[in-house]
This record gives sequence, structure tokens and C-alpha cells, in this order.
Amino acid sequence: MAEGDADTPPASGEEPRLKGRLDDLSAALAARRVSPVAQDAPNAASGNAMGAGLRAASELVGGILVGGFIGWSLDAWLGTKPWLSIVFFLLGVVGGFWNVMRSAFRTTVQGPPNGDGDQSSRPGA
Repeated sequence: MAEGDADTPPASGEEPRLKGRLDDLSAALAARRVSPVAQDAPNAASGNAMGAGLRAASELVGGILVGGFIGWSLDAWLGTKPWLSIVFFLLGVVGGFWNVMRSAFRTTVQGPPNGDGDQSSRPGA
């Protein structure tokens, strides 16, 4: 294509055909565009998943820290270093994993909450 071809108007017979093609392409593009409401739906699902992951991580870390602190405190009070720290640290790890597994099982069995507090739509509720 030469540089001057872009400035020359199309032949009179081609103009309605090109306009019709442009209208068809514009309609196809508008049909493929996603509405803002539909774009937020995956973000809400990923936000729920992120919240569940953060809750699991905080329960695990919290169990370990609480168990370790109780063991350290009892060791300092009773003078049994490091035995109670080790025992309660391990109990904290077990408790943290227990909480994570319990919440994961609850989510798997019951499904994610529907947000309005109504549990009548869940099977067995």
C-alpha cells in the first residue's frame, strides 16, 4: 500500500459495505465486553479464598505461639527448662493443625456461607 492510499476515500460502492462491516464488528465487540458486575464475581470468590487461607495461617501460628508461650512461662516458673517449652510447643503445633483441619473440613462439608445468614438453602439444614 502506498502512503497516498490512506488519504484517498474508498470507491462509492465500497463505502456501504465497509460501514456495514464496521457496524458488525462493533456489535461483536460490545457483545464480548464483560459488565463490571461480572468482573467483580471472580474477585469476590478469590477474596473468600484468601480470607480462608489467612484464617488458617493465623490459627496455625496462633496455636504455636500460645503453646510456646505457655511452655516457656511454665519452664520459667517451675525451673524445668527446656522440657515444658518443648512439650507445649508441640501441643501448640498439634492444636494449630487440628484447628486448620477442622475449619477446612467444615468448609468442605457445609460449603461456603451464602452471606445472608440463611442456612435453609443448604442440604441437610
